[in-house]
Amino acid sequence: MQICDGLGMTDEEPIRAVYYHGEAVNERAEGYGFMKFSNGYEFTGMFIDDLPGGIGVLTGPELGMYVGNVSGIRPHGFGVVFHKTDGVGQPLTLGNFVNGVADGFQISLGDIHQIARKDIVQFVNGVVSGKGMRAYIGQVTGNPMVPEIFEMIDGEPVYSKEELFKFKIPDDD
Repeated sequence: MQICDGLGMTDEEPIRAVYYHGEAVNERAEGYGFMKFSNGYEFTGMFIDDLPGGIGVLTGPELGMYVGNVSGIRPHGFGVVFHKTDGVGQPLTLGNFVNGVADGFQISLGDIHQIARKDIVQFVNGVVSGKGMRAYIGQVTGNPMVPEIFEMIDGEPVYSKEELFKFKIPDDD
């Protein structure tokens, strides 16, 4: 999962700051501030040596909103991505990023309510890897949540056919 495609420098047109308002040292962004970039991205938060660095909020045309640690104008460290939507629900992803690429465990929610689909997966260099889980409301069974365990094999999720353990405490009637 690479959430910041196209944020780096290109041969045609380098990305540059077009506006800054905040703390400065020797006329360079240093400390807290807000910066707008030529590609339409904006960052509000910490600046180190004239670049976003540390914690803050990064927004952009393709990105939606990222809240967390950055290096330059890429998510780098722990953070939350609030994905762009068509106005229905608010999907989000929580996890670790390295230079704008998902790396490590990620939790994705289809929305911010209790019945939303929940995915827990591990990324290695932006690619889902190993074992993961998807949980959703049981339509047929009426169960609160139904987990499906899968393992990534040749780039595709292969869902376990193994019966999962479950229990329910009887009602006191």
